[in-house]
Amino acid sequence: MSDPAIPITVTRTVKSSLSTPIKSVHFTILDHAKEKTEALGEVLNGDRLVSSPYQLKFRDEKDSQMLCTQKLTPQEVSKFRSAVQKDYYFQMYYDDLPIWGFIGKVDKEPNSYPKYYLYKHIVFEILYNNDRVIEINARMDPHSLVDVTQDKEIDVDFMYTVKWKQTDTPFHKRMDKYSMSSSLPHHLEIHWFSIINSCVTVLLLTGFLATILMRVLKNDFVKYAQDEEAADDQEESGWKYIHGDVFRYPKYKSLFAAALGSGTQLFTLTIFIFMLALVGVFYPYNRGALFTALVVIYALTSGIAGYTATAFYHQLEGSNWAPCRTTKYPREIPPLPWYRSTVPQMAMAGFLPFSAIYIELYYIFASVWGHRIYTIYSILFIVFIILLIVTAFITVALTYFQLAAEDHEWWWRSFLCGGSTGMFIYAYCLYYYYARSDMSGFMQTSFFFGYMGCICYGFFLMLGSVGFRASLFFVRHIYKSIKYASDHRYNEGDVVPLYANKVGPFHNPSETYRYFDLPFCHSDDVKDKKEALGEVLNGDRLVSAPYQLNFRHDKDSALVCTTKLTKEDVARFRSAVDKDYYFQMYYDDLPIWGFIGRVDKEGKSHPSDYRYFLYNHIHFDILYNKDRVIEINSRMDPHSLIDLTEDKQLDVEFTYSVTWKETQTPFEKRMDKYSMSSSLPHHLEIHWFSIINSFVTVLLLTGFLATIFMRVLKNDFMKYAQDEEAADDQEETGWKYIHGDVFRYPKYKSLLAAALGSGTQLFTLTLFIFMLALVGVFYPYNRGALFTALVVIYALTSGIAGYTAASFYCQLEGTKWVRNLLLTGCLFCGPLFLTFCFLNTVAITYGATAALPFGTIVVIALIWTLVTFPLLVLGGIAGKNSKAEFQAPCRTTKYPREIPPLPWYRSSIPQMAMAGFLPFSAIYIELYYIFASVWGHRIYTIYSILFIVFIILLIVTAFITVALTYFQLAAEDHEWWWRSFLCGGSTGLFVYAYCLYFYHARSDMSGFMQTSFFFGYMACICYGFFLMLGTVGFRAALLFVRHIYRSIKCE
Repeated sequence: MSDPAIPITVTRTVKSSLSTPIKSVHFTILDHAKEKTEALGEVLNGDRLVSSPYQLKFRDEKDSQMLCTQKLTPQEVSKFRSAVQKDYYFQMYYDDLPIWGFIGKVDKEPNSYPKYYLYKHIVFEILYNNDRVIEINARMDPHSLVDVTQDKEIDVDFMYTVKWKQTDTPFHKRMDKYSMSSSLPHHLEIHWFSIINSCVTVLLLTGFLATILMRVLKNDFVKYAQDEEAADDQEESGWKYIHGDVFRYPKYKSLFAAALGSGTQLFTLTIFIFMLALVGVFYPYNRGALFTALVVIYALTSGIAGYTATAFYHQLEGSNWAPCRTTKYPREIPPLPWYRSTVPQMAMAGFLPFSAIYIELYYIFASVWGHRIYTIYSILFIVFIILLIVTAFITVALTYFQLAAEDHEWWWRSFLCGGSTGMFIYAYCLYYYYARSDMSGFMQTSFFFGYMGCICYGFFLMLGSVGFRASLFFVRHIYKSIKYASDHRYNEGDVVPLYANKVGPFHNPSETYRYFDLPFCHSDDVKDKKEALGEVLNGDRLVSAPYQLNFRHDKDSALVCTTKLTKEDVARFRSAVDKDYYFQMYYDDLPIWGFIGRVDKEGKSHPSDYRYFLYNHIHFDILYNKDRVIEINSRMDPHSLIDLTEDKQLDVEFTYSVTWKETQTPFEKRMDKYSMSSSLPHHLEIHWFSIINSFVTVLLLTGFLATIFMRVLKNDFMKYAQDEEAADDQEETGWKYIHGDVFRYPKYKSLLAAALGSGTQLFTLTLFIFMLALVGVFYPYNRGALFTALVVIYALTSGIAGYTAASFYCQLEGTKWVRNLLLTGCLFCGPLFLTFCFLNTVAITYGATAALPFGTIVVIALIWTLVTFPLLVLGGIAGKNSKAEFQAPCRTTKYPREIPPLPWYRSSIPQMAMAGFLPFSAIYIELYYIFASVWGHRIYTIYSILFIVFIILLIVTAFITVALTYFQLAAEDHEWWWRSFLCGGSTGLFVYAYCLYFYHARSDMSGFMQTSFFFGYMACICYGFFLMLGTVGFRAALLFVRHIYRSIKCE
């Protein structure tokens, strides 16, 4: 092959972090030397590349090649001597590989003046693999020296030697030698020791503080939760005493909001930089990549700073977001000891986080301000997480002690205490400069302290924001946990919020409409309640109701309004009564239901004889405990009816009455009546009977299969483990016969990898939802909590889908990983989006509350665009760079074996039917209760039983898939990849078949909208089950296949 010239560029001569252009020291410079066009990050990094005079053609060896003869003047000799004295080194790049070397040496003999020598001969040793340059090293010939001790003219012959050697190192690993220097065992031991030391120290100190804090808080809550009668005789003290001042807005609130905005932006910037680092973007000598990323991401995240600062500033301008009201005049802060002032508190707050990171700081400083290479970003990320946790905790602790001392000016204090770690880091700069480095000179000193001042100021803003946010969350929580008038506590006569939600046919839970879509009485100032994302997705549209239910005020036949119903209004009410419309309201966050009318069918055989009545009087029975609303029930007066049978104008008076009764039920248990409905003894008996029945059935069936399975496998292993001499006389049969084909990559491997990625994400999502359910997040009528959790967790777990899909696809030697990543992102979201578009159009046509507003659609689109997709891409990049290899215990032959003819019941569809039936039989009884909750009005809260059923489902799915995979391989059918996925996921098809049964036999749903919603969204849910359980089945089958083929000897 030809010997093309490979570009070699020289960037600079350097002492420590000072950069000097190469031409500032009088080396040989070409007449036609060209400067390389550099990216923004390279310029910011101080790189100034120019073409080098050395000619290193590919595999062209040279021995003492003359570069040039140069006459150095006394001034040039003096410059070289000064450079040698200051330990100048040079840096070059050859085919983007770095080269270093010192330009000379100092000979310091005892009892004599030092002598200065310039190296004039450089030896390049280059390693190559086929047509690729893999490694280059430069060493200076210690015998080719020029004495530059005296200022005199010198003739210097600059020479170089080139040696080429072949290596087996692949091209994609040529940078590993640089990154491995920071991952050597002794370095890793220090890093992990520092992390463990920090964790132990932090756990002990924070545990000590937590114990004190929790015990003190517990005593506080016990004291503040005493009965009002006893509390009236006590004077408030401590942090409760200042509840009227704790949310008084701070001084310089504009500056405070700006600091929070900047800190939030810097926090976001840091997170993105870590993401890029963890996926391998900042590999060694990727010149300027870090600086480019910093500039670009800082610019792109500036909107976060603007949004955070403006939103917070407007909150401080009057939004009612505090859990307790602020008094008109501030309380005077009592005198406090010196150690409770700002500076000592900042010192206490900054020391603990700094102690968790100071060992790691040395390596970072040695990398940024020295020549050490730092690439173990995973450890650095762990240290960063520890730093955040400790900062948040110590700030919360100090904020509590500040409030307990009745000092309510905690806003700036929490920010300063959180950010004080930045000052400790700057103090460490002084120690590092004088004790751990050899930096000197005005320029280097000013660069070091100047830029470190900016970095530490950024840390101050970022950690200050973290500390303040943690303190704000804590302060809100503790003040919500004690009694205030704004926290579900009312005085006699206070207005208690009552919101009307929706109306709709009782048997069609998805077909709901706004309350005032029917011509009920309403005032002129009807206000919509601002709702969270989950509430909107749940179809809630709360508006202020026309009833006035003031606390502990009884009313008898109070008039709401007198209205004239037109013929059209009468027809609408009659249609609603005919469809069993119900209404839903919320009073102090307690739900209220009732039917709007009734149909009189007694003694009438034909629908035309039915009579339709509208209730015009509603009676509210309300239970209270002291100053709390405990329970509310509504009942319609059966004697106050309006006849709607005929289409004629009617004058209607809508009235209501209110009765208040005292109860001993505590406020904390007021929701128990709703959750207990699904835990009644006869219901629990059915649940436990279904579980025991499923468990026993599953044990018997799986035990039967396992017995056969293990006996057959044992016989197989005994047969395959015979001596080679005996084996030579036998022809291989069964699953060992296809060992050369069983790990042949499947067809449509990109689609399989995408399905595995989506299934893994959905499995993770399901586990997180169960965790939240088991800790009590989804209590009854916590409006929209489940939908909010689904959207947020799905967005945050998209990185898992990207990583799993890209990693598996690259293991299968796929090359189009970007296309695979896009397929992964669309595999579940695509069908869901198309289904949503159709069903939302149907809901808009009906005018139902299930139709999402345009703003909500935009919010979901932004979540997908700004969170889901970026995390998917980052996960995909991490998966692609994981470089994991597919672990196949047997080599795959060049040509596939032909699969023998198989009976019909061994084809895919019968096998899927067999695979799906057993898992479905384990869950079908529980399915009814879930369907009756999701598509009806039954309340489901026994998540522990549901979790047990889910575990049984996973076990049975894995086992049956493994069994069918074995029988498939035993029949010498090696195309098991897709079959195992389809068999595992087939339970989703059975669940969808159950939907047909439930719709026609167990529910009264009707109408196009309800039918389309039921079958449309259930199709998406069952498709998600198919992907999730298919992933479980495939993973179990893959583990099994690897295991049995490792256990035999494959030639």
